[in-house]
Amino acid sequence: MNTIFNKIETLKDQIEFQLHCSYIEVTFYCLNFKILKEEVRDLLDSAVIDRLETGDGNAENAVPGKLPVQIRKASDGAVSLSGSTEVSVSTQKEMTACLEQGCANRSTAATDMNSQSR
Repeated sequence: MNTIFNKIETLKDQIEFQLHCSYIEVTFYCLNFKILKEEVRDLLDSAVIDRLETGDGNAENAVPGKLPVQIRKASDGAVSLSGSTEVSVSTQKEMTACLEQGCANRSTAATDMNSQSR
């Protein structure tokens, strides 16, 4: 973030910038090294956050009319998110707050891989 905002400060008289933050969580459910299911959660979407807090963290029960978040890879290798919440930020403090909110909404659970996994 320091690098981004330092560069913006250097170029702010020459060009206008718009920054947007998104924060997603991708969970893979595997069995015998095969991916059975993939869930994508938008950690900045208040409806998803409400479901996580109430225990219904199923990302497939999305807000009516809103398409689920999809991860797309273009032929040139660029990765993009379709349908994720984008929060406009203009300072490093705003970006940090956005990322902290997303971190607080991440789901954690123990796995069978090791006893200390979280």
